[in-house]
Amino acid sequence: MACLLPKRKIGCNEVKISYVSSKDFELIGKTIEPKPIKKYDKTVKMDLAYFEKEVVFQQKIKLNKATALIKVKIEFMVCNDISCLPADEITLSIPLK
Repeated sequence: MACLLPKRKIGCNEVKISYVSSKDFELIGKTIEPKPIKKYDKTVKMDLAYFEKEVVFQQKIKLNKATALIKVKIEFMVCNDISCLPADEITLSIPLK
């Protein structure tokens, strides 16, 4: 389960997606996120929004050159029924034509 909400010191951190700026492309609109599963969690005593197994976020991009390398930083937290791992961060480099 990948947690999304809420932004609090207790419980899960929300997923954060950021793009490294470049003259090679422009972001069009905001990142589209599918509807998460929302449930009350007895452990943290609050409603949590999360995804199970996998999730796909979408971002429209306008290329200003024939090719571009898009770098995306994703911060997330993974949990199970008992505990959460510390928040993690990955950076993806995506070549586009």
